Amino acid sequence: MSQLQELKTILTQISHLNEVSQILGWDQQTYMPPGGAEGRSEQLSTISRLSHELSTSASFGRLIDGAEKEVALLDSNATDALIVRMVRYDYNLSTRLPTDFVAEMVKTTSMAEHVWIEARRNNDYSTFAPWLQKNLDIAKKSVDYYGFDDLPYDALLNLYEPKMKTRDVRKLFDQVRPVVVDLVNKLQQNQERVDSSCLDRSFDEHNQETFG
Repeated sequence: MSQLQELKTILTQISHLNEVSQILGWDQQTYMPPGGAEGRSEQLSTISRLSHELSTSASFGRLIDGAEKEVALLDSNATDALIVRMVRYDYNLSTRLPTDFVAEMVKTTSMAEHVWIEARRNNDYSTFAPWLQKNLDIAKKSVDYYGFDDLPYDALLNLYEPKMKTRDVRKLFDQVRPVVVDLVNKLQQNQERVDSSCLDRSFDEHNQETFG
């Protein structure tokens, strides 16, 4: 088996672990009884630990090294070349986070979400406040682990928009803000009733699936 193929095999295993985590998270938000929150947070923590260990191990890093050599002669936009490049990018980021920290982060996030649901239902911010602080502390630790050149938020933004900077987002928002504000003002000044009848109609389920 080539190292590229072996890399893909490990990636599939990591993907399966993450998919199990997503199912448990979905179940927590939909069907799980409230009393299962602590146990579920432990389960999610364990799965995240296994996934992180697998995706940051030295052997996984060596597989990436080997796969990079195997795709070196491919077009840079070839699927395998793109896969290896993104895996390397993710690996370099993931290895900056200690596994214990990742497990604790997932556990805290899971418990905080459960507390938030109850706090929102009871209109009781004081119950959620300590958990919000825990999440903020975790975010700050993440920034320290990842590192940044300009602003702290750059480290977190990079997880969702690779290599984008906070200053780029501000520049984008500076362009969008006046347009949106002007639109909202015009809507507020418009006394005519907006036709929202489409929101109250029934649509054939099969046609929706076909369109989707």
